Amino acid sequence: GNDCFISTIPEDVSPVEIALGIQEIKAGNNVTTEVDELEQYKIIRDVGPLTDAEINALHPDIKSQCVDSNYKKFKESPVDKVQSDDLDDGKVILFDTKGSRAGCELQTAVTDQA
Repeated sequence: GNDCFISTIPEDVSPVEIALGIQEIKAGNNVTTEVDELEQYKIIRDVGPLTDAEINALHPDIKSQCVDSNYKKFKESPVDKVQSDDLDDGKVILFDTKGSRAGCELQTAVTDQA
């Protein structure tokens, strides 16, 4: 089956402002330039399934888009261009270094699942 990743919109982001921004861009033209764009690289990391209560609280429009899917929570993590390119090339990237005993380090390994 498919996974449907769900996240709450940050409090400082308004869905209405997003929709209005899209309409403004389309009304002006469908072309952007480098001045209009901000290049960012992020990955989506699975942080587990939604609870039954969270699934029941979802808006019907979201449920209709995620029919027969596994509802999952996610976390966005920033990566740099080299890491993004490595994932595109099928390589594994390591990050989130955490120190531990005896000088060992624990890291998270990430691959591209697209």
